[in-house]
Amino acid sequence: MFACAMYPTEDDFIQTVREEVVQQVQRLKSHPSIITWSGNNENEAALATDWFNIPASQRPVYLKDYVTLYVDNIRALVQEVGV
Repeated sequence: MFACAMYPTEDDFIQTVREEVVQQVQRLKSHPSIITWSGNNENEAALATDWFNIPASQRPVYLKDYVTLYVDNIRALVQEVGV
């Protein structure tokens, strides 16, 4: 669902992501080839190694947005719906 880019965390975007995560997990969770879920495709590495040359003063904002999107929303939904 996500590739090497930073994503917004405004409410309307998060709501759209949440809907898509629920739909995709429900659709795919019983497929025999699904052994793990991954939703951030290198974005954590991009932040950790500064692929995007984010100014130091802005890094906390990007890290907060990462946690909001991937941990607080996507991970929580996958745990809730995908079991």
